[in-house]
Amino acid sequence: MIFFVVDERRSFGFWYFIEDRADAQRNRFQILTPDVLEHDHQFAPGTYVFALDDLVPAEHEAFGLMWSQLGQHGPGIRLLNHPCETMGRLALLQALHASGRSRVQAVRATEPIESLRFPVFLREETRHSGNLSPLLHSPGEVRRALRKLAVRGFHRRELLVVEFCDTADVRGVFRKYSAYIVGDRIIPRSLEFGEDWMVKHDPLAYDADRIAEERDYVEANPHDARLREVFALAHVQYGRVDYALLDGALQVWEINLNPTIGRPRPREEESADVRRVRVLRRDTNDIFYTRFLAAWDALNTHPAAPGSVAVHVDQRLWITARAERAAAWRGERHKRAVAWAANQPALAAVWQFVKPVLSHGETRPPRGGTSVQP
Repeated sequence: MIFFVVDERRSFGFWYFIEDRADAQRNRFQILTPDVLEHDHQFAPGTYVFALDDLVPAEHEAFGLMWSQLGQHGPGIRLLNHPCETMGRLALLQALHASGRSRVQAVRATEPIESLRFPVFLREETRHSGNLSPLLHSPGEVRRALRKLAVRGFHRRELLVVEFCDTADVRGVFRKYSAYIVGDRIIPRSLEFGEDWMVKHDPLAYDADRIAEERDYVEANPHDARLREVFALAHVQYGRVDYALLDGALQVWEINLNPTIGRPRPREEESADVRRVRVLRRDTNDIFYTRFLAAWDALNTHPAAPGSVAVHVDQRLWITARAERAAAWRGERHKRAVAWAANQPALAAVWQFVKPVLSHGETRPPRGGTSVQP
């Protein structure tokens, strides 16, 4: 049995996968969310995948205790992604740069930025929201962008300042490679294209040549050995890495421990372009899912221990974790509400008055380095 340990609100990616590709094998997979875990102290033998990459402090402690107790029960239990050891986005970028595997540096927005090469951009440290700013070309632009984000509810302690790395080819096309690790297997997932440096999936970006290029990448798995090094450095046994190539070297952007594996089945008529690309990419998707399911099969063949495993995490810790998580979600709802309001035409005029106030009065950086602190 494969158990996905995941936050309830972010479990949809696994459900898409089960519905779209694993429905016939549904009995092999089970999703465990905190509301189940805090009441269930007996756990069946199997493989437990901790797909958790945005934990509040009490969750770190609770899941760490759960991991350590499950890990004491021999060959019947296999564990992936230690919740206290897997590297987050900042730690990974810094470790890759320090080891010479990446040209990209990053720091928290509360720290000095004099060591960074401009341009840079702002993004969240834990969430997968993409860039929160355009490319910024000076410390002054960084400070102004941070003040605007503060109005939207973002705290500097949760933001990163990240160097831009231009990986476009001679035609100005950016490529984003994505690959999974499942246990000890590397499984390429997709190759996406775009003229914008923050590449997002766009069916219109695919032509026959790019469909073929993506299929060759997924089938050949050309970066297997180097990706193993990256995942080992990050202490990750399950997740998806997004990266590009620069002069033949991997430039890793992040590892997502809870990626959306599949997509929901269409509930309405697809556009002609979306349908065309979906059909053309069918062979590539089939290659991925065949290997992906085979990797889970391999993890599901270890000897099973008899009976269940007792795990105890103090109920008070789960209550604290639930309260901290609720506070985090309130912050996210506030950000979404402000973002919605800022896009309403009736409020555009008000924003024109707010922007000069945000941009007024640059703060003099402290001696010894350029800082983005107020």
